[in-house]
Amino acid sequence: MTIAAKPQVTETEKELLGAEILAILAKTTRNLTGEELAQMTGAKPDPAGHYDDRRVRMAIERMINQGHLIAANTSTPAGYFLVQHLYEAEAYEHTLKSRALKNLIRLRDFHRNAIARFSGQLQLPLGSIDLAIKDLTE
Repeated sequence: MTIAAKPQVTETEKELLGAEILAILAKTTRNLTGEELAQMTGAKPDPAGHYDDRRVRMAIERMINQGHLIAANTSTPAGYFLVQHLYEAEAYEHTLKSRALKNLIRLRDFHRNAIARFSGQLQLPLGSIDLAIKDLTE
């Protein structure tokens, strides 16, 4: 049995998807989930009728790296939106810092537990994690 390789997406296709997502977000007044954006940009549903939003997430990450102010709300109403005001940018930065802090604390605690469990086998420095946590809490 041979597994067919997924077709490669060209840079042009990636840029077109990004432009399409930006156009959709610019026209709406509500947050749009990744699944909604996938559906709106022509993704095919899986057998259960769900739309995979991986392409959308990757496109949004690329657009953010290019300077577009796209934020995501994980609480109600969940979804992506274009940042239009300074207060939205500040609120989203606060959300990202909170998530980063929680993830760093989880990483630190996991690392400490791994050291305790595999003492003598694991030799990873913990100091940089503690410094990052300190930076986020100041």
